[in-house]
Amino acid sequence: RYEYGEAIVEFDEANTLARGVGIELDGAGGLTDGKLALVKKTKNQVQLQDYSDRGAFEDLGIQKTEKQQTFNVKPQAIGAAPTLIDILHRLLWLSEHKPLEIPNFLALAQPDATQLRLVAQALAGRALTPEPGQEDGIQGRTQEQQAIDTLLASWKRVVEENLFTQRK
Repeated sequence: RYEYGEAIVEFDEANTLARGVGIELDGAGGLTDGKLALVKKTKNQVQLQDYSDRGAFEDLGIQKTEKQQTFNVKPQAIGAAPTLIDILHRLLWLSEHKPLEIPNFLALAQPDATQLRLVAQALAGRALTPEPGQEDGIQGRTQEQQAIDTLLASWKRVVEENLFTQRK
């Protein structure tokens, strides 16, 4: 997000950057793998997916506890904790489309609220905001950044109260 924002990027350039930080972009287990992929690959170009592209999938952000036969769907391995970006994308989508399902989702996902908030703050950060004049919108902020701003403004009510009242 920092380097390219929402732009479509040549695969080779993005792959070089990904390998430099120890991430597999393509292939089995890579960021382009499966229906819930974080990166969309089209021929020789890639683009990061945002919450509006990924959040509608009900399994996104929920830990798999039993084996189910699914094809071309890989939210995460069985027993592995979901990634914070998966949880955040699903939470942002639910906030916009189905807010009444948030308590149930948080009960199933059981994220660390502090870590999740740090990821949200990082993605909402000013360093990721396009330069003035590059994009329209509220001070050039992306749709995802605007959704994160809304979520962060109501964090205590939406996330913390739902998580911590369930644990009592």
